[in-house]
Amino acid sequence: MDYWFSQHQSGRFDTKGQWANSGTICPDLLQAMLSDSYFTQPAPKSTGREYFNAQWLAEFTDKSTLTPADIQATLTALTADSIAQEITKLSTKSDVYICGGGIENHYLVSLLNHKLTNHSIVNTHTKNINSDSLEAMAFAWLALAFDKNIFGNIPAVTGASKSTVLGISTKP
Repeated sequence: MDYWFSQHQSGRFDTKGQWANSGTICPDLLQAMLSDSYFTQPAPKSTGREYFNAQWLAEFTDKSTLTPADIQATLTALTADSIAQEITKLSTKSDVYICGGGIENHYLVSLLNHKLTNHSIVNTHTKNINSDSLEAMAFAWLALAFDKNIFGNIPAVTGASKSTVLGISTKP
């Protein structure tokens, strides 16, 4: 979502999901994206831009006649659907706590609420946990773990084949 936004709008991310909300979700594109084998892999699993990147997206959008806003809406729906599918498979609890930058994407949160009818989406602020601070603390811990050569992943959670130190060192 952020990559697509940065390619078509000014800024790094879709503030409050307003641009996505101005578009229309394309069910055919959404289903094509959801048919990617990653989404059918069993948990535990984890990925990021090493898989879901510009090249992956281009496979679906290069010949598209959809507007960029429609593709943004569909990417937001993809994110909501994939999150909701995993929560539904793995959780019987009624409350799902969310934090980090995504919590500010009102369109994404509304799609999650629509998909997770047996769950309540709850901001970590309701437990007196600042969502931005929680995310920052997690990344600070990962940086410390890298610096101290501590394994930063849990294979049972991420699906990685082994424990490993996460990250790379770059020079400014």
